[in-house]
Amino acid sequence: YRLLQSLTKNDKSGLKPRNKDYIRDRIRNFTVIKNDKGIIACGEMIDLDERTIELGAMGTHPEHQNKWFSWKILERVEWFAEEAGKDVILVTDNEGLMRTLWKRWYTDATHLFRTRHAKSPTKKIYMKKCSWSTVEWESNLLSAVHDRTSLLIRKLGLNPV
Repeated sequence: YRLLQSLTKNDKSGLKPRNKDYIRDRIRNFTVIKNDKGIIACGEMIDLDERTIELGAMGTHPEHQNKWFSWKILERVEWFAEEAGKDVILVTDNEGLMRTLWKRWYTDATHLFRTRHAKSPTKKIYMKKCSWSTVEWESNLLSAVHDRTSLLIRKLGLNPV
């Protein structure tokens, strides 16, 4: 609770406030990373629907940021989603987190979650497909590689052949 409370005081965190009762009622939905001083990173897994888990309340203590703890939280949630046959979404406007999501093969899925987006209209929704069949996986991997290559070509100002 203290970690999330301190992070939500920062206007740039993008986290919505969560009180003690909210956390107590949903404690089984949280994954945390601790050290000898307490919790240093956390994330909340929210069952959005039968196919999707939303990762909310992801935060890292300021003293431990840029040390891969967000990456570890994402790994845990993705593993859980894969085991459950679900996909993961994350709602954010944090540029650093968006770069991390890009590296982990998340794509902009705002258009697929209009109802959820209405609750946070200034943010984007990123999704990672964790519930693939082998055929879907191969097809989507090729599509993602093509999309990233096209984006890189545009960013570099090159003309595609």
